[in-house]
Amino acid sequence: MIELIVVGVITGLIARSLSNSGASSSPSTEWSSSGDYEFNHRYVNGNWRAYIVRQPGYRGRSEDLHDTHRYRDGREHYVCWSEPVRSRDESVAVANLWKKKTGAYIRNGTRF
Repeated sequence: MIELIVVGVITGLIARSLSNSGASSSPSTEWSSSGDYEFNHRYVNGNWRAYIVRQPGYRGRSEDLHDTHRYRDGREHYVCWSEPVRSRDESVAVANLWKKKTGAYIRNGTRF
């Protein structure tokens, strides 16, 4: 019984800490990199975004934001995703899927 209470208290503290992190005016930022791709994962307006820091060129294929599934935030691009991304782990998974689909698009024109 005591263990359940302790776990409940710890879970509550973690949840409160995570919810308060969205109230901060400065976004959380974490980096990930693999091969020719590098992402800056940021917590912005209650969601995570995978900003594209480095990627291969499109080798003559369309670089249109719609075709390449990217959004623009000022001068930076980030991965387009239709659902809210609620955690850094989700942001990494979204970036990895985008990386895979982008590689196929660059190599042989396969649409997302």
